[in-house]
Amino acid sequence: MAKVWEGSLPLAAQPQPSWDTDYGTKHLDIYYSILTQDNVHSLLTSSTGAIVGALTLVITIEHLNRKQLQYIGFGVLATLFVIIGASHQSSTISNYRRVTITLYACTQFCFDFNPNALTFIIAAKLFPTRFRCTCHGISAAAGKLGSIIVQLVLAYSTVPLTVLSPRDLVGFF
Repeated sequence: MAKVWEGSLPLAAQPQPSWDTDYGTKHLDIYYSILTQDNVHSLLTSSTGAIVGALTLVITIEHLNRKQLQYIGFGVLATLFVIIGASHQSSTISNYRRVTITLYACTQFCFDFNPNALTFIIAAKLFPTRFRCTCHGISAAAGKLGSIIVQLVLAYSTVPLTVLSPRDLVGFF
């Protein structure tokens, strides 16, 4: 968040921390400069888009086709992720800081306007509670099992993942 909002280096890479330079200035302690500012920036970036997206969905849910809205939402999110990922260089972020923050807020809007809410709304319309709860439990258990398997594979893997190419993956499996 510090890099996106202010374009500065992470605090570990800075030569001298900002809270050590002037003891007489108000709000130059570690709590304010790291925790408070980053948390406020995170809340502004994510909550702005999320609240507006959820309110927009509540207002327009009965007037839109939910299936098409899911497709459009995933397409828009994929496009936003490609744009943010492609522009994620230090020079691009520092030159177009406001655009990057706006793109992050737009992704939060799209999350809450589309998949985050519609996934549960569509399931509630289609299935009775008994089946819906069972399937959500199975899905949650599968996600946890998948994360455990990935951690075990990565812990016992001897192949460095940073130098793999697609040809290396064929021989690895």
